[in-house]
Amino acid sequence: MTKAITCMKCGAPLQLTNPDVRTIKCEFCDVINQLDIEQNPAKMGKFVPKKASTGPLKVGMKGNFRGQQPFTVSGVLEYSEDGDTWYEYMCEFSDGTLGWLQYDDGDWTMYFKKRLKSPVPPCVRSNSRINVNGMSVTVEEVGTARITHVEGQIPFAVDYEDDIDYIDGWTEDDKAISIEMAEDEVELFVGREVSRGMLGL
Repeated sequence: MTKAITCMKCGAPLQLTNPDVRTIKCEFCDVINQLDIEQNPAKMGKFVPKKASTGPLKVGMKGNFRGQQPFTVSGVLEYSEDGDTWYEYMCEFSDGTLGWLQYDDGDWTMYFKKRLKSPVPPCVRSNSRINVNGMSVTVEEVGTARITHVEGQIPFAVDYEDDIDYIDGWTEDDKAISIEMAEDEVELFVGREVSRGMLGL
């Protein structure tokens, strides 16, 4: 499913590739366009300066997860916190499913979004235990990261230089858990560590 829209800044045609896309950076003027639930342009975001590198992957690259699930990299978010930088890549699978592939200091984790069934506990700290959707999660890290680059299409409302609160941890059976909290959204991602070889890249 694709849909064509017009950039709110320059009027260029932009092609959406997935019905869940809520943010797209114009490839012509480099301005963020945020979309409503019907994927109509709703809010013009910031200008995103061009960057020489978006980590090890780029928009348009193709992979094959575990040799059975072809995907295309459709979007990139670069996060920075206290001098550390990591990347999250929106992976659009051939059946329309979206995955989030995180690259952090040589480690790869493939996440999939899940519905959060209960509120996030208040005042979560590192090394604590919390219950998330019935899973016991050991919290590894709690922080606030800034989005320092955006490319392509993103399935939630986001802007350049937004600050995102997050909680990262692990379940007892080694599932990676990431909760991201923006101004209007709280999202849960559940995944597993993978090797680059498992990604077919």
